[in-house]
Amino acid sequence: MRTISIAEIDPDFTTAINEVMRQPHTKDSFYVNICENREDVFDYNFTVSGDPVSFQCDNHPGSQFQVKNDNLFTAVLDGKSFSFKEASTKGIMGRGASNFLSVGVIDVDGVQYVTGDFFGNVEVCDASRQSVRSFINVHAGPVMHTRFFPSGKVILTGSNDMRLKILSIEDGSNPRTFVGHTSRITGTAIIGRGRNILSSAADGTIRLWECGSGSNIHTFVRRENSTDSVSAIALIPGSGNINPTSSRNMEYGTEGNIVLGGYYTGVVTAFDVFTKQEVMQFPNQFMASCSSLCVDSDDQNYVYAGYGDGTVAMWDRRSPNKSLEEVTLGDGLVPSGLMHMNGKLVISGNTERNILVDVDRAKRKFDTQNPCFLSSSGQFLSLASYTDKKGTSVLFGVGFEETFHEYKF
Repeated sequence: MRTISIAEIDPDFTTAINEVMRQPHTKDSFYVNICENREDVFDYNFTVSGDPVSFQCDNHPGSQFQVKNDNLFTAVLDGKSFSFKEASTKGIMGRGASNFLSVGVIDVDGVQYVTGDFFGNVEVCDASRQSVRSFINVHAGPVMHTRFFPSGKVILTGSNDMRLKILSIEDGSNPRTFVGHTSRITGTAIIGRGRNILSSAADGTIRLWECGSGSNIHTFVRRENSTDSVSAIALIPGSGNINPTSSRNMEYGTEGNIVLGGYYTGVVTAFDVFTKQEVMQFPNQFMASCSSLCVDSDDQNYVYAGYGDGTVAMWDRRSPNKSLEEVTLGDGLVPSGLMHMNGKLVISGNTERNILVDVDRAKRKFDTQNPCFLSSSGQFLSLASYTDKKGTSVLFGVGFEETFHEYKF
């Protein structure tokens, strides 16, 4: 199994570079740490000097560092290539009142953000990251999942208090609370326009709900182990009729939808939301729990899964018996979040280490030779993405210290 070496760059490295650019007669310094595995960490200390600015590695001769543009930097460290992406925008989010655990973003008549925090609060912010609606103590536990309905006027939240809630941005109301899970919520998904939603929990269930009544229409469990804890879910959307059928008058557009569940035992199981049948399963190939899931944004036959031993695997739903490719993260970082965008897999580890890896589906390979690391001044706990009106892909991260970081690709 190939390994992605993990790089950690001094969070103040751009400050050091900018200081020397402003005062060319001065010098400054920063570090880059490379973790090959759990035991071996290598330090690279760079001195910044000169006009134009130049970089000298003090302890590893021949290692190089370059400025590619305002927000992208590259390094060749003892022959290994790395990239570092600096945030194009960062600052305080909303009221700046708490550490954020979850974030969602949508662009409907203007960009909006929604965040959830440890104390059960939910906040909606406008494009300038200013608060426009706050829901104080709306949950009795940490809000681990927040997302917008397609209208951009309503949000869905999920919490460790075992509840899901629909919240109205327009009037601040909580028109619906979904009760039924018996353990913390681990994932949510919205089907079509949002008449039906899905949720998963550590109680081993994936539940299909109808929003108008709050009814739990169906509960999905694994045939082999009905109490196997669900760690994450991912929805493969279909193109179902939005009108209910006579036999399913509480379902809207569920035809063709597949929900994937990642489980504590390490398997990934697929259910047909319309027929309610278990239709596929990826085996526990790595003898570790499944920690995260996402579907390829360009070809929904491909699925990416993260595991508790630091493995990230590429799967093909058409050949589910064995993964196509797998890599391990150098320091054993557990991939707690995965996202696919622009041919890249974003791997988040709930730390300062957030990685972008190119995916070549034709060769069925991850590009481990030039990983890109997101530079941040704090720990990300949640990432979301959207495409702006100019067609630019935007990655948005929140976490500790009430800050946000926005990266453009």
